Amino acid sequence: MRFTRLISSTSKLLAIILGKMIIIKNTYAVKPAAPTPSPGCIYLSSTDQTSGLSHVPTIYVYRRPTSAKPFETLVQNLVTALGKTLVDFYPLAGRLRYVPNGGGRVELECTAEGAEVIEAESELPVEHFGDFSPTPLIKPLLPFIDYANKQLHEIPLCVAQLTRFPCGAITMGLALSHQVFDGVAAMLFISEWSKHARGVVDPVRPFLDRTILKTSGAANQESCYVHTAYTRPPLLEGRYDDAEEREKETAVARLELSPEQIAQLKNRANLDNNDGQPFSRYEAIAAHMWKCSTKARGHSASQLTRLRIVIDFRNRIKPPLPKHYFGNAVISLAAEMTSGELQSSPLGQISSKIRETLAKADDGLVRDALSYLESEEDVTKYRNVHSSGCAKVGFFGNPTIDITSWLSLPLFGTDLGWGPEDYMGIGAIGYDGKCFLVASHDMDGHVVVFMRLQVEHMEAFKRCFCEDMK
Repeated sequence: MRFTRLISSTSKLLAIILGKMIIIKNTYAVKPAAPTPSPGCIYLSSTDQTSGLSHVPTIYVYRRPTSAKPFETLVQNLVTALGKTLVDFYPLAGRLRYVPNGGGRVELECTAEGAEVIEAESELPVEHFGDFSPTPLIKPLLPFIDYANKQLHEIPLCVAQLTRFPCGAITMGLALSHQVFDGVAAMLFISEWSKHARGVVDPVRPFLDRTILKTSGAANQESCYVHTAYTRPPLLEGRYDDAEEREKETAVARLELSPEQIAQLKNRANLDNNDGQPFSRYEAIAAHMWKCSTKARGHSASQLTRLRIVIDFRNRIKPPLPKHYFGNAVISLAAEMTSGELQSSPLGQISSKIRETLAKADDGLVRDALSYLESEEDVTKYRNVHSSGCAKVGFFGNPTIDITSWLSLPLFGTDLGWGPEDYMGIGAIGYDGKCFLVASHDMDGHVVVFMRLQVEHMEAFKRCFCEDMK
């Protein structure tokens, strides 16, 4: 069992800040349980480089843990299981560092310094935190990543916070470095960790060689990808920069679509579908959200708007990436329409625009995108932010929206030794216009929409979202 108990200055500070709400009891540095490959640096691909220099936070809620063991024993078991998991997933025990004169690029150094597990207690009941939507209310249940006062090479890539409540409920806040992997890879890691926690011997080993995405850096400059997805997002008409929009107050809305409402949107979209293949729920929902957000923002008819779509390219390139590829294998695509076009177009026409954009993500376009980024001197302008607290880089807010779909990810059923969770969700959404689509935890066909917008537009958006569905 290779872990070290730590009480860092950061943990003490966090305990003071949170006062009587959350008490940090222990912090453990968890190293791989067996020797791992010699220290060295792992190449990070272009799509790794353009992911936000941030940790993506998620939260797992266990209202009635099935284990009768003391909380401290459960924590120690999870720490031990993490050490075993890090043997195969050893890059997660390393640290990021900047490449000298690398244009903001980073590399992953396999230092075996370890991940981190925080043991905490709440003096407040679990009901205090509501439905665990990604609002500031649940922030105390998530690991505090000190981007402001720590150097990049000092920050663990995986941090978990286990919090016990007076009623016996447990939450796990998990923060994983987006520079190291995407949602598909994260789910693989979490699945393997949970198997070790339950004593299940059925290892699935990750494919760690990211150089298979390395390119010559010679991009096809005529690629539509180069000219759209990675160009500067449109500004509001009459503006010379996005400074004012960055500073506006934002809030998060949680909206839920029933199976009947989803069918209604798809039926509306398919009224104007001429290609013979019905629109998917994603295409219909994304079209509805794009149209509603633009209407709520009150744009002029000539205002150019953009929809950014995150897409997994594992099976879109030739040959496909190896099964269990461990890294970022996503790119952003972009569709553009003016506000006037969006408001005057039927839902099917907007859905068709989204489908056309998705169809462009073939082997040639993905490799052009990777080559283009490989050839760029400075990659920082292409990074986005998935959680609060990171340096401000690319701004994809008003008049842009950015949709990430988790509908196909195996998010649920994470049994860490005390039964599966009652709820799992995103822990924070970092900027105006960012949206996550997640299946309902009940797996009853509902889709949950989490949307961050400027406060001045939020009520209009929620009204449009509901009323314009008819």
